Amino acid sequence: MLRFSSDHGKEQHLHLQGVTISEPPYHSFVVYGDEQTFHMTVSSYHQVGSWYWQTDGLEIYRRSTLGNTFFHSNDDVLKIYHSDVKVRNIVVWKNENGPVIQWGWAPRTINKVSIDTVDVIHNRIWWSDIKHNTCIINSATYYADTESTNTADPNQMIDGLVISNIRSEGMSPCAMRIYALSNTQSITIKNLFIEKWNDLDKSSQMSIFKAYSDKNGNKVKIGNQSTDKKGLAIENYTVANIKVARVSNNWQDFSIGRLHFDAYLWDNWDAS
Repeated sequence: MLRFSSDHGKEQHLHLQGVTISEPPYHSFVVYGDEQTFHMTVSSYHQVGSWYWQTDGLEIYRRSTLGNTFFHSNDDVLKIYHSDVKVRNIVVWKNENGPVIQWGWAPRTINKVSIDTVDVIHNRIWWSDIKHNTCIINSATYYADTESTNTADPNQMIDGLVISNIRSEGMSPCAMRIYALSNTQSITIKNLFIEKWNDLDKSSQMSIFKAYSDKNGNKVKIGNQSTDKKGLAIENYTVANIKVARVSNNWQDFSIGRLHFDAYLWDNWDAS
């Protein structure tokens, strides 16, 4: 519905304010051309009536900001594929398909990203099997071969991603699924609130954290959280007003935290 072109090597800055998109049939916002020279400032943007599959939210391009916006979406809502991005004050009505926050689908180099204050006011995500692209927070597996574990690129790096003050009202399916396709360090998830889990089996509600390899078996590197504080830091994560932490021993997949992280990554994350 909104389509833009970006000439290679030519800096462009889009100001998008006070626009409402109603009943998009597919992606509502697309940019073709040089994504590295396209920047945008978006505020008071509203997307409503997104009942169709793949009615994504916005891809936020390099050196861009997004704020004070409402999304009714039936796919990835906040697509964090670029560096130097700030997102703040977002309200989401979430349909079945896709997660709220997404930075996966392919290996990427991303740094200096801040997402703060996202309220999920209605969550209809409901999958009984283990989907790769779901939950509140997600880095999905490779789009062209979602079942493969050798599609990573150790030459790429995700660094300095801060996600804070995320609140999901009502029933949620799972908190996070992170399939690392790039080297990953200094990821902070702070003040994630889940009101309650949905009525599916606990095995359908598991959060997952895995590190994938390239075709030669070289696994991506995850920052060490135990010694260097450069891994995945989960701070003040609460479910049904119960704080989830390692020291409380309530983080496991069969406990309230529902964290089913690879044992291989034990030193690469913490919940406090």
